Amino acid sequence: MCCRPLPPTATFRVFRASPNNPTRVCVDYGVCVMSRQQTGRILAALILSFPFGLLAETPDEAPVLPATVVTATRGATPAEQVGSSVTVITGAQIEKSQKTDVADLLRTVPGLDVVRSGGPGQQVSVFLRGTESNHVLVLIDGIEATDPSNPTNQFDFAGLAVDDIERIEVVRGPQSTLYGSDAIGGVIQIFTRRGAGARNRVQLETGRYGSHAARGGLHGGDAGLNYGLTFNLSETDGVSAFPDGDEDDAYDNKTLAAYASAQPTAASTLDFTLRRVEFDSDIDA
Repeated sequence: MCCRPLPPTATFRVFRASPNNPTRVCVDYGVCVMSRQQTGRILAALILSFPFGLLAETPDEAPVLPATVVTATRGATPAEQVGSSVTVITGAQIEKSQKTDVADLLRTVPGLDVVRSGGPGQQVSVFLRGTESNHVLVLIDGIEATDPSNPTNQFDFAGLAVDDIERIEVVRGPQSTLYGSDAIGGVIQIFTRRGAGARNRVQLETGRYGSHAARGGLHGGDAGLNYGLTFNLSETDGVSAFPDGDEDDAYDNKTLAAYASAQPTAASTLDFTLRRVEFDSDIDA
């Protein structure tokens, strides 16, 4: 390699001394004269060092707000400030999972066991951290969902579908201070879709074993008043739970949920919630 300044009027000069001597170029302003191999190496280094990320810059995105949890403290609290073990299943995770009932969603929660006594419609019990199923408090929009007529005083997840569910919070460990003796094992709170931002939809399904389903929801309103109505109609001929049985265990579910919420003043809110679940299932006798 050689270096020599050039006259101001000169631009490039090319030299070829012999076949064994590569072509050399003298560049203006006294830049070093380099061989083709040396020039290629420097150009490659410049290309690799160029900040291509600047070309893909996008406008500043909105800041991501920290996740909040309601169930652990009975008030909106940042998740990192909660002392209890909490698992949150978001609406996006529910849609991505393609699950049709809450019991299957809860199987992904650590420290939680789901026990189903048979096929669709049969009793489904949930156990948290080794406690009994009647020590798990289940809330739907803040309302206790346990059937008082159930002799075991536990919530049966058999007929609970995911159609109008927006979020599930699972708090593991004793919560008796906030919720009483029913929450020795923990609390599961289910939040339904609310407000005009919720998606309106109708869904039809069909499959094997005489399985059919129709689901849908209608939501609307604004900051002062919002409302919603969802339904789920599903049925299946099923299969026999008995290995050698030839009688199918059919199941059908009819769920209707409605809500309305009004905020007459900044310090008051009026809520109306209705949920009716009716399902029938056949069992082997």
